[in-house]
Amino acid sequence: MTSFKTNVESEVLVWARTSVKLSQEDAARKLGVSISTLEKWEAGEASPTFIQLRKMAEVYKRPLAVLYLRRPPADFDPIKSFRRLVRAVDFELDYALTTNLERVSRQQDILLDLLGEDAREIRASFPDVSVGDDAESTGARFAAWIGLDIHDQRRWARTGALARELTKLIERKGILITQVQRIDPGVMRGCALTDHPIPAIVVNGADAPSAKSFTLIHELVHILLRTSDSADIVPLTGTWGDYDATEKFCNLVAATTLLPREYFRQSVTRVRRHGSAPVAEEELRTIAAEFGVSSQAALIRMIGLGLESWETYRMFDWRHAEHESTATEPEGEERTDLPLYYPLKVRDLGRLFIEEVRSAYDRHDIGSSELVDYLDVKWENIPKLMKQAGLPS
Repeated sequence: MTSFKTNVESEVLVWARTSVKLSQEDAARKLGVSISTLEKWEAGEASPTFIQLRKMAEVYKRPLAVLYLRRPPADFDPIKSFRRLVRAVDFELDYALTTNLERVSRQQDILLDLLGEDAREIRASFPDVSVGDDAESTGARFAAWIGLDIHDQRRWARTGALARELTKLIERKGILITQVQRIDPGVMRGCALTDHPIPAIVVNGADAPSAKSFTLIHELVHILLRTSDSADIVPLTGTWGDYDATEKFCNLVAATTLLPREYFRQSVTRVRRHGSAPVAEEELRTIAAEFGVSSQAALIRMIGLGLESWETYRMFDWRHAEHESTATEPEGEERTDLPLYYPLKVRDLGRLFIEEVRSAYDRHDIGSSELVDYLDVKWENIPKLMKQAGLPS
């Protein structure tokens, strides 16, 4: 079969590669061609075939039609700062993070198109929150607003289901929650995409469930404040000092929401064997596990309540704070034979997104081609995805 050469602009090919932070070497490897071949395409000395261009669209995460443009489009500008495990030095967005954030941005646009005027009602239902508000009372308001009961929280924490159940509660407020893969938690634990009618929380799928729970509430505060993140959980020096007031407020509200004062005090009193000595690592883990949060979050809450000091905080090496790598999707072709494929797909797209896309299809607002495109699965696999999401197939 003859493969016809395509009439594409070399500068568009360069833009498509560099906009997703791929070097020529990495791009050539993913495309299955030599570096010299890619260099010729980008210099305008040769052109890829249609099959090769389609592979480019897949690797660069761009619609095929975009690669036929006569000039590069205005570039996507993802947010530049996130909650991180530790503060990164010389941090740059990489291919995985850039393409994941672009995917979430596209999901926001799709939802806005599907919801239309109804999208305005989402933010209209949000409570008013300001950085100067009292963190304790704001945390109590947050818990009541999303419907988080401390007894349910403890039960979910015991079974490892807290992050999943928190996701459901927050999604009911019309907030898109997605997860990203192949990102080191040291680079990003989570972020909030707030400058859109459909607010979104992005959580790192590789992080520990306890860290995800804190991230979800932290980012929810950012959404209500209409701000983005600027740092990790606290400076590594272990003092607030000149630490960004917004970040401090978001962390405090997340802590008061998930670690309500009286219940938390009771837990600390019950677990600590030597009240005057610095809390032991095992004691800290036990306290944190009861509420489904990380040891770092629990210790910061203790400091805020005057139960511990920053000196104790500096005793721990938070660069190796607890986090775990979870399963990730296979690269390349759609591997639906793997047992985790559909759970990961639902987790990463978000149940809210899947439900709204399916509803639009049922209303005949979109056709089967849009359904397949938006959900990024083959038509014959739609029923399996719906079953995993708990929706009618």
